[in-house]
Amino acid sequence: VSDAADSIFARLQEAGAATRLDIVDSAGAVLYSTFPAFEPDVALSERVVLQMLAEKRGGGGIGNDASRNVTVSYAVPITGSGGRILGLAVYGRDIPEVLDEFRSGTGAEVLIVNRRGRLLEGTSPELWPDIKSDVILDTGSTGVVEADGRVYSITSIPLSADLGNLVAFLAVIQDTTAAYQDSQRVSLISFGVIALFLAGALTFLSFYMHRLLSPLVACVEVLNALSRGETHLTVPVEGEKGRDEIAQIARAINIFRRQTMQLMRQRRLQERRRRQQERFIRQEMTRLAGTLTKGARVDVLEDLAAVERQARKMVVESSDTDAAESAADGLQLMGLAFERMTSRVAAQQERLTKLVNDLQEALKTKVAYYALRHDLDIAKRVQQSFLPGDSFVVGNVRIRAIMKAAKNVGGDFYDFFALDENRIGIVIADVAGKGVPAALFMAVTRTLIRANATHGELSPGECLEAVNDMLVDSTREEIFVTVFYGVYDLRTGVLTYANGGHNPPCLVYGTDVETLPLTGGVVLSMFKSLKYNENTVEVPLGGKIFFYTDGVNEAVNEDEEEFGDKRMHASLRAVGTDGPGDTIEHVVRDVEDFAGPAEQADDITMVVLGREAAEDRHIVRRISLSNDISELRRLMAELIAFCKETGIQQAMVTRFELVLDEVFTNVVNY
Repeated sequence: VSDAADSIFARLQEAGAATRLDIVDSAGAVLYSTFPAFEPDVALSERVVLQMLAEKRGGGGIGNDASRNVTVSYAVPITGSGGRILGLAVYGRDIPEVLDEFRSGTGAEVLIVNRRGRLLEGTSPELWPDIKSDVILDTGSTGVVEADGRVYSITSIPLSADLGNLVAFLAVIQDTTAAYQDSQRVSLISFGVIALFLAGALTFLSFYMHRLLSPLVACVEVLNALSRGETHLTVPVEGEKGRDEIAQIARAINIFRRQTMQLMRQRRLQERRRRQQERFIRQEMTRLAGTLTKGARVDVLEDLAAVERQARKMVVESSDTDAAESAADGLQLMGLAFERMTSRVAAQQERLTKLVNDLQEALKTKVAYYALRHDLDIAKRVQQSFLPGDSFVVGNVRIRAIMKAAKNVGGDFYDFFALDENRIGIVIADVAGKGVPAALFMAVTRTLIRANATHGELSPGECLEAVNDMLVDSTREEIFVTVFYGVYDLRTGVLTYANGGHNPPCLVYGTDVETLPLTGGVVLSMFKSLKYNENTVEVPLGGKIFFYTDGVNEAVNEDEEEFGDKRMHASLRAVGTDGPGDTIEHVVRDVEDFAGPAEQADDITMVVLGREAAEDRHIVRRISLSNDISELRRLMAELIAFCKETGIQQAMVTRFELVLDEVFTNVVNY
């Protein structure tokens, strides 16, 4: 191996392709190395070498050995018969040689620094202490740095190893001092020329405008005085006898002055008449308001204020009028007042009619509201009937559950049932959304899960796969559900489960709280033909598993702060040795205390399975039979209710109830 490696290395050196050669076997041990060291190692890190051997591939890039020596290296796999990997041949070149070639090709200085900014190698290492504080080491970043009176353009290029781990940065430094100084001089000259031009132009324009507009100053003063209504300060403008533009403006302003003064005299006369009319209308409408009730009196006074506002608006909008037009305005004001009175009577009648209609609509809405409340109460009772109850006892296993809907009906549900005398199925799920749509989808999902679990002999993962495909085929709405389904073995205490995007339950043993690992499954009813992996966990004697929906850990208080996983785990540790029922009561109390007066935003559902004393298989049989009887009772009760609603004679319904009670009594006694 040494002779062959020496020969290969000699040829690589002659070609200028390598200054170092290392050969390792399939276990990563160094067989040959040209790098002088007491304990030779490879130019690449041990982790990179082992990964290349495992993946039977080569690769190149920036490599560093165990002694932090950095080289430009390339690894070639050595294979034997049948494609078996025998080892790796790693050859590399020293960084200085590569950098010198780079400088020769680009004319720029090149530095290599590590991720912490320490200089590793470079063509001009003396530059780095002066510029490193201003250099940004980032992917493809470019910047300009000034140091010692020089200007440098710096480009940062990341250097990565074969596996993508960042080793260092390549800083390409170009001296651009001359170009920068030339651009500065050009900028200063251009700015000076522009400034001189603008100053001259502004000076000339100011002189020209002052000479051109000075004859108009007198005209502007007259117009300003007229606009302020100061006619006593205005005098005729001189120079109106000429023929130029200034004389024409003077004549126009003198005519405008005379007409304005005449108009203002006319308006003062009209204002006196308007005030007389306002006093008359105010007296009459005030006298009328005094004879009305308080509410009507306020309305009439508001009408009076509206008439006065309209009168002032008429004065502002009116122009030069004669006496006849002024009298017409007075009659119009009187007509406006009576129009307001007529409108008030009509509006009062319209309000009374609308009030009667509103009362009728409110009565209909109230009836509809009570009908809706009745339907929601029935829906809530039906949804509660879908649940298996709040407790389940099998041998040394005790299960307690609770569900608090955010609305009358919710999208959360849980289920537990005996699969056979040795196994129990446990389900907890959360439908996206709340209210009646979520409750309907919950009923469908719960039925499909129980049917596939109890009659299909499917594992948890297979059961979720089948239910997911059924939901995708039968659901047209954009709705989905998270499901956790597990099968608990009474003989071993092992829970085999599959998680379809649900919150992972917690294993509680004493004061230890451990979150069950996820199985990688996604929510149901989104995509067809999904696979759901399974996992197992053993529940120790005295331990318990806490199942929950996101209404627990995502409960919020008035400050929009979530209850969170940390508070939930702390609550579970506080009742680590208590039974399932006490555990649920404690967690519910902690969530309610945290939320305070804040409204419950989501359904809250919890199930606790606790493993206590030794199993009793006979109890399993009885519990399984009891659960089936309870389910049958519920279905029969719905059938009886249907018979009553469809008009079947009461005597037949009563007889049917007696027969069912007798059958159930005999089955239970048996």
